[in-house]
Amino acid sequence: MVGNTWHYLLGLPGLRYYFSFNEREFIFLLSCLAIFILINISTHLKLIDLHLFVIGDAPSVTLVMAGMAVAGIYEKMAGKGNDASLWLVLTSSAVFFILAGFFIRPFSGGISEIHATPAWVFICTGISLLIFEILVWLIDIKDKRNWFHLIRPGGTSTLTCYLMPYFLYSIFSLIHFNYPAFLNQGIGGLIRSFAIGFLVIGLVGFIEKYRLRLKI
Repeated sequence: MVGNTWHYLLGLPGLRYYFSFNEREFIFLLSCLAIFILINISTHLKLIDLHLFVIGDAPSVTLVMAGMAVAGIYEKMAGKGNDASLWLVLTSSAVFFILAGFFIRPFSGGISEIHATPAWVFICTGISLLIFEILVWLIDIKDKRNWFHLIRPGGTSTLTCYLMPYFLYSIFSLIHFNYPAFLNQGIGGLIRSFAIGFLVIGLVGFIEKYRLRLKI
């Protein structure tokens, strides 16, 4: 039965921790998501010149609000007799965002993380939804929690994992370490990214054993 994945991804297996929204709050959340999407699209289509304080052209808040919306849907539907509808909502939403991303790509600066274009925001949202569904299926339905033990520190010490690369690259700078050219782009760059990712998670997992963890 669907219902435990959110706990596990948060590093809180067994705890009943939810993002809870009543109906009005959820409608307000979706309205905010729609507004942020419109700000992002309108800015990159050069329909408006709006850069709000902190929000800017709204790519980050759009991704965050989309995640909150998924959390709200998941909390309301998972394990409550609505699992079939949950799959339908998540899958159709993922397909919609991916198709919307490719549709708007030629008109809004392509797919660019650096420029936080709408296509990048939409496609990342869609892919994240699909991956979330896969994790729900593996963890809740197939009970494969042990498959993710290696990357568990990414969920239990997320902030530490986020900041660790800054320390690593500072050390690399001090010792004048540079990657070989083939690791800076293409397939080599992907291999390097995965390797550094697992290195960071491994280091964070090691220091977790000594109860060292950053918290907000």
